[in-house]
Amino acid sequence: NLYKDEKTTLRDLDKIWDNYNKTRIDFQIKNLLKDPEFWWYIGIWLAEGWVYTNSKGYKTIHTTHNNLTELKYLERINNLFERYNRNVSYTNKGNNCFEAKLSSSQIHDFLLENFGKYASGKNIPEWAKYIPKNLKLKLLEGYLNGDGCTFVDGRR
Repeated sequence: NLYKDEKTTLRDLDKIWDNYNKTRIDFQIKNLLKDPEFWWYIGIWLAEGWVYTNSKGYKTIHTTHNNLTELKYLERINNLFERYNRNVSYTNKGNNCFEAKLSSSQIHDFLLENFGKYASGKNIPEWAKYIPKNLKLKLLEGYLNGDGCTFVDGRR
């Protein structure tokens, strides 16, 4: 692990998040970067999500989930953002697929500027590789919940 040293401190996370307090004060969300569940969400967003800005500048964050095996993730996303007084809407897209949508220009801009866009354009920024270990583990958990799998293939 090249990123053992936790160079990105909790104080650094405050500074990073302050860059995204550009919205109206009543729309601002307190620092999510100290919340391990938000790092889980970033992981699942990296695996299953995207950001969108419509023609009127309305910004949303989306993830998709299988409604047969991933309902627990929808509940987890809802519980996370309820703590920050944000509503998540859900749409049944058919074929056992649900889409979770969150409206927040603050989170939208943070994800877009730090983690990228589209499957081929997403990455983990260098500063995030040095966050405290508990947050890195949540990021990894979220990513594996989204795109990862475990299996036994019979070989030893």
